[in-house]
Amino acid sequence: MPFRLHCSRRRLAILAGMLILGLTVLAYLPAVRGEFLWDDDRHFSENPFMDPAHGLDGLRAIWTQRALYYPLTSTTFWVARRLWGLNPVPYHQLMILLHVANAILLWQLLRRLRVPGAWLAGAIFALHPVNVQSVAWMTELKNVQSGLFYLLALLGWLAFRRGAGPLAYGAALLAFLLALLSKTSTVTLPAALLVIHLWRREPLDRRAVLAWMPFALLSLAAGLMTIYFHKPHVAEGLEWSESLPTRLFIAGNCVWFYLSKLLLPLNLTFVYPRWEIDAARLTHGTGLFALLLLVAVLWRGRRTWGRASLLALAYYVASLLPVLNLFKMYYARYSYVADHWQYLTLMGGAAWLAGGLVWLVGRAGLRGPMAALPPALLLTLFGGLTWSQAAIYRDPQTLWLNTIADNPTAAISYNNLGIYHMERGDYAAAELVLRAGLEHNPTNPELLTITGAALIYLNRPHEALAPLEAARLQLPDDPEVLNNIALAQLMTGQTEPALQTYARVMELKPDFPEPYLNFAHALTDAGRLPEALAAIELGLRILPRHPDLHALRHDLLARRQPAPSLQR
Repeated sequence: MPFRLHCSRRRLAILAGMLILGLTVLAYLPAVRGEFLWDDDRHFSENPFMDPAHGLDGLRAIWTQRALYYPLTSTTFWVARRLWGLNPVPYHQLMILLHVANAILLWQLLRRLRVPGAWLAGAIFALHPVNVQSVAWMTELKNVQSGLFYLLALLGWLAFRRGAGPLAYGAALLAFLLALLSKTSTVTLPAALLVIHLWRREPLDRRAVLAWMPFALLSLAAGLMTIYFHKPHVAEGLEWSESLPTRLFIAGNCVWFYLSKLLLPLNLTFVYPRWEIDAARLTHGTGLFALLLLVAVLWRGRRTWGRASLLALAYYVASLLPVLNLFKMYYARYSYVADHWQYLTLMGGAAWLAGGLVWLVGRAGLRGPMAALPPALLLTLFGGLTWSQAAIYRDPQTLWLNTIADNPTAAISYNNLGIYHMERGDYAAAELVLRAGLEHNPTNPELLTITGAALIYLNRPHEALAPLEAARLQLPDDPEVLNNIALAQLMTGQTEPALQTYARVMELKPDFPEPYLNFAHALTDAGRLPEALAAIELGLRILPRHPDLHALRHDLLARRQPAPSLQR
């Protein structure tokens, strides 16, 4: 009899896991054939380190470069590129399967912690529409991959604390390291370990502290490493000049924003409007004050009714700490919040939501099929919203048009949609989109720059100079702005100013090939062939493998040679 019971439970567990798999795959079907989107080029599709032609040099660069430092995730891309090339379908399938694995691991973790509604929490996490941005957008492979190792680390720690021995402890520490190398936002795992410790009502003895310390030290090291690797890429300016009180106000509002999307995941968008927060106006701190009040209320009931909610809130806020804008973040120039920032947070949110629903069903006295009805309705709702949201990630045009519809002031949406049209040679459509963006963001330097570029391609260089000069007022040393200005100057007959501008671009960004090419062409047209050849030689010293530079050098050398005389 015990053997039969054990087999039936195992069979039920397999069926429950297969149900999560089937529901998740069905909900994400619209995203499977999605194209590469924003930032996918930098991370993967056009990243030279991923190109099979670079061989092991690309892999070496992945682990030593300072930019985009997610080395284990980049290694996954590096391997996948050799398996599947640039066909996006297998990558989407991989991300969906990783997400399913995370949902099942979350279920198992919560079951071991005896959290009510453990399977329901896993299913909610799998189908919650907020997670679409992490699963349907290839750039966020770092989320689903780091989430996998994060959960394995928690399971390993739990096994160790339940007496599994040093092997489980070592596996947990290794999994945490792999999570950090996939994405360093997993630095919050030591806080999750403390929440688990409190949930299990374990004594905080010397053995527990000593076992926890290596995780904390690894987290600290990863945090410092992130600051070191990302500091050169965090821009300065008005967008990052907020005072500490303003940042605290922003953080409070962020927590409530994410909680609202957990409970009511409607009006999701790729880029949310950027709030205007001023610490001098106390009303802007309502979110922070309300959060502190909620913590105080739950703290009073920490021994009875408020305990589970207090621990859930502690995990929720702790896991959000890296993305609450308490530190400088590049993305803050666009928005203070983003769906993909709550992937780890939603694990705790799903557990709290499932536990609350189970409690409500019990309080209502529902039994049998009626007890399963509320969870089934919730999963159906979330699955339908995920299906709808996943369809938005079909291609860049669909994504940016939907974002503009939801957030008409998002300059980045117009900018990227304009670039999308320009890459396809539809410069007239690009101009229309960019002009619409400038109506909402008349001083945005990126929009001004791309608008100028579109006008150059439309052979209207005189019109292009106005937006480009406006962009230069804000970004006086931006190589892209200056390069476009030089090209417009050249096309309008301003040869000497163009040559001076090109010289400045080459000084600012020596590895930018276009200035060398355009500079050499301008010198050649002016009859200054030796100087043109010298410019190309300089470019080749910095970019020795650039094919266009080699081709122009060959052409210039051929021009320099005197024509052979005809002999009778």
